[in-house]
Amino acid sequence: MEMNFLDWFMSPERRDLATNTTKKASVENALVRVLAVLTNAPFILNLDCDHYVNNSKAVREAMCFLMDPEVGRDVCYVQFPQRFDGIDRSDRHANRNTVFFDVNIKGLDGIQGPVYVGTGCVFNRQALYGYGLPSMPSLSKSSSLSCSCCGCCSCCCPGKRAPKDPSELYRDAKREELDAAIFNLREIDN
Repeated sequence: MEMNFLDWFMSPERRDLATNTTKKASVENALVRVLAVLTNAPFILNLDCDHYVNNSKAVREAMCFLMDPEVGRDVCYVQFPQRFDGIDRSDRHANRNTVFFDVNIKGLDGIQGPVYVGTGCVFNRQALYGYGLPSMPSLSKSSSLSCSCCGCCSCCCPGKRAPKDPSELYRDAKREELDAAIFNLREIDN
């Protein structure tokens, strides 16, 4: 069977304009939750609906960072700043993002990296969700389970689930360095 992949676009419904669910950040949060169910792709490309990638190799370059065997586990996202062509250089409001992209973002490099600007970004799925791609559990042929589950839940196979270490549950609450990242990609098991 031949695998054919399709690109797709999701847009939330905008029925209730009185709530903040139509704001960009809450819409992106909702779409990220939906993506967790709809796809298992290791990377997520985020673009505004009125933007496009004008460099055909941009996504490929982002993949070079994200899939690098040495530093790829430390990269959460690769973003491309918005640049506008044909703007009036004398208009002080037209170039207001120059300081942001050329000074602020470069100054944050090395201090947990630059901030996310909202578009033009390829995310590492593991950085967003805290876990890698789901893998199918393998059962040994001598397994005595009568159901089709892997024994990881207690729905039909009570007592088979391994208990969680309490220190892992409260790891983030006991952090001494408040400036440190909440979780490190190297600590997350696939």
